Amino acid sequence: MINTLPISPNGAGKTTTVRVLATLLEADEGRASVAGYDVRAQPREVRRRIGLTGQYAALDERLTGRENLQLIGVLHRLGRRGAKARAEALLDRLDLGQVAERPVKTYSGGTRRRPPYGGPRSTMCSSPSPAAPPAKKGRAWPP
Repeated sequence: MINTLPISPNGAGKTTTVRVLATLLEADEGRASVAGYDVRAQPREVRRRIGLTGQYAALDERLTGRENLQLIGVLHRLGRRGAKARAEALLDRLDLGQVAERPVKTYSGGTRRRPPYGGPRSTMCSSPSPAAPPAKKGRAWPP
């Protein structure tokens, strides 16, 4: 069972592994499961339980971090109240309270990539090392 992907050199297969686990690419051989679901036999169940982000997160730079998180929550049909509560929980979990009211365009690269994490049971990123500072990775990717 892989809880996080290893940090390895370019070309080692990290992105391919993430694509297979996210059901975007079928594996040539072997078996894989995510959250207890087989990626080949139960791709819809896998996709319902994962979040996938690339090295560059798509956030509205004009909105604050809090507003971006609330927007994502509304798009996930949490409702306005549920989205607000989830945003507050994520801001606390990822230690983003100090930048929550600033426009995203003022964030560093690492801070920009933190907000999408934490929603689904499994979150995947093919480049985890730039996605969050080492002290914060355990909060986004619990063992």
